[in-house]
Amino acid sequence: DGLGDYAELPVCERCQENEGCYRCTDCTGGLRLCKECVVSDHGARPFHRVQRWNGEFYEKHSLREAGLVIQLGHDGRSCPRPYRKPTPLTVINISRIHEVDIDYCDCGTVGSSRQIVQLLRGSLWPATVDRPQTVTTLRTLKMFHALTLQGKLNAYDFWCGLVRITDRMGTRNTKVRKIYLCDAFGTAQLV
Repeated sequence: DGLGDYAELPVCERCQENEGCYRCTDCTGGLRLCKECVVSDHGARPFHRVQRWNGEFYEKHSLREAGLVIQLGHDGRSCPRPYRKPTPLTVINISRIHEVDIDYCDCGTVGSSRQIVQLLRGSLWPATVDRPQTVTTLRTLKMFHALTLQGKLNAYDFWCGLVRITDRMGTRNTKVRKIYLCDAFGTAQLV
């Protein structure tokens, strides 16, 4: 997992200007890109896994850390009136659990339903309708549905598999949100 045929960091293969210290493990070709090019190349693929050269080896890095902000409401194009500032969001995806920044569009109607509609149009299913902080991609929900029907996989085992894909060694703490369900008498119970 080193630089391969390069004795030192190569020049970015897109702009030919900066050092190509980033690579995407999901894109074919293994291009070495600079920070600006990896962000611009992955605007339409925000859930790809990238790595950054630290001087000795490629380490996990996120597109969020590189500066990618996902724009909703304009099919990925920049919004003339983004909603205040980027909102941090946890995204559960087949590839792993991601921490991303979202820019909501503020051009249309006002209210929290606007955010929910923008998330759904972006193929993201919110975990709650009140200020969502966690979403699941529709692709992941379809995969879980197929595995549940075919292999009788339960939600806990599916979640544990995604956590293992995100961090194979268990060195990082994965966000866990407590879920309370109310019984028929209105008593909240921790699930």
